[in-house]
Amino acid sequence: MTALMSGKTFRRAAALVSAVFVTTLAAAPHAAAEPRRVRFAAAEQPTEQTPGQAANENVDPAELGRLFDAYTVMQAQEALGLDEARFGPFVTRLRALQELRRRNLRERAAVMRDLRQLLQTPGNDAQIKDRLDALAKLEATTRADQAKAMDAIDELLDVRQRARFRILEQQLELRKLELVNRARQRQRANRP
Repeated sequence: MTALMSGKTFRRAAALVSAVFVTTLAAAPHAAAEPRRVRFAAAEQPTEQTPGQAANENVDPAELGRLFDAYTVMQAQEALGLDEARFGPFVTRLRALQELRRRNLRERAAVMRDLRQLLQTPGNDAQIKDRLDALAKLEATTRADQAKAMDAIDELLDVRQRARFRILEQQLELRKLELVNRARQRQRANRP
């Protein structure tokens, strides 16, 4: 962070990212309800907006993830009070952890999708066992990789900062779930 991103400027940037994230997340259920091809085709065509219509109805889930990651970095900076020397390495390691978590979620989703498909037809128990073994291996690898990534972050933090970081992660996860639930409730309320 530069000197320009300290104090009031940092808080303003954090508030802006927070507002963009919440607004984007509120529109996410609308985007998630459409197939990806339809969303991209609609995004390519210019549309007229009616007053009050959200500008970001065709939001990409990956963009939501990036926004939340940026929000996490800003919240961590504020909660941990890292100095300039440790903030850069912290962000690098935090982003590595975030990317690791996303990759593991994608890989796990793929294995679970395979299992669902295999369960649709009888007589393929050997294939199901193979996918279950792959899932167990993935889960073990995930735990080990995430522990290493957390250890790398912990190297930069003192004991109080580590505790604050764990609490912050839990709070952010709860906040994300709360925002998703609110967005789903709005979507249900807006259904004809």
